[in-house]
Amino acid sequence: MRSYVAQAVGSWSVDACCAVPGNDCHRDNNPPYCVDHTSSSDWLFGLWPGPPQRFEPTGSRPDYQRVYADYWPYWGHSGDLTIGETSGGGGTSGAPGENGACRQGGTYRGTKNEICGGEGNWGATDVEVWYPI
Repeated sequence: MRSYVAQAVGSWSVDACCAVPGNDCHRDNNPPYCVDHTSSSDWLFGLWPGPPQRFEPTGSRPDYQRVYADYWPYWGHSGDLTIGETSGGGGTSGAPGENGACRQGGTYRGTKNEICGGEGNWGATDVEVWYPI
């Protein structure tokens, strides 16, 4: 049996995501998850490679974020940005940078690898999270 660790409250929380009408809540899955369809003001921000750049939603796939009980969240329908994935690519429970990827073009503007410069080649990665106060 799998145990679930505590997670951040807010956009990374399955409970917070499930509480918003319009989101898809899957509490009975193992692990539980939620697909955020309502955060149309979300965007990705690239600091490297190249100059800083903002990547807005395309409007074609409103899966702005997937929030799992014990995985890193990922942005976009097909993982437009994933912080860490298992080697099979099916989950997002790897350490930050482990098989990290950017496959933009599904939910957020841009092309594959544009925001991060590669897929599965990140190495150890520090994660900085910003949120409104």
